[in-house]
Amino acid sequence: MQDPIALSASELDKTVKPFLLKYAYVDQRNIASFTEQFCVKFNLNSIPRDPFTLLPEHFGIHIERMSRPSNVPAQWMLDSDADRYVIQTSSYRTSRALVLSVFHEFFEILSSNESFPSRLGSTQECELAWQFATHITMPEKIVRTMAADLGHPDICDKTDVLASRFNVSLSAMRLRLKILGISAKPNRFR
Repeated sequence: MQDPIALSASELDKTVKPFLLKYAYVDQRNIASFTEQFCVKFNLNSIPRDPFTLLPEHFGIHIERMSRPSNVPAQWMLDSDADRYVIQTSSYRTSRALVLSVFHEFFEILSSNESFPSRLGSTQECELAWQFATHITMPEKIVRTMAADLGHPDICDKTDVLASRFNVSLSAMRLRLKILGISAKPNRFR
């Protein structure tokens, strides 16, 4: 693992500020490009991108597993006394089921930065956060390449293999493949 870019919340805010200032806005039209450039800028080159390792070691964000309501798989907060961001995750869900939720919360931390170029309403922020999480965990080019290399969906359904390679839940992978237009046809003989 490379050296961390931040060890505290204030250091993270300061470090991402120049990146955020390069954007006039962030919305549905450029969230894929924003995410891709974020990954390039901060050397997030490997797949899968595991938030449970990446965020604490690279960005100084503390992740806590705890009892949470089932409809709130993760939530971030600023622990100002410790000068750190904390993402609390549900202890009732598997790590793979929480990957997108944790990256969703990470986007919300980024969008709370005073240098974030767009002031977002809660619905728009939530939608962009899910798109950021999807693009950071399952980048379109890499998904298409891996799917083609596996012969998915032409030769056989490899959704489970792809989900494992990207460290996401099977349902998240199915949805991503469907959105990209490369989902497998349902097997009527199962």
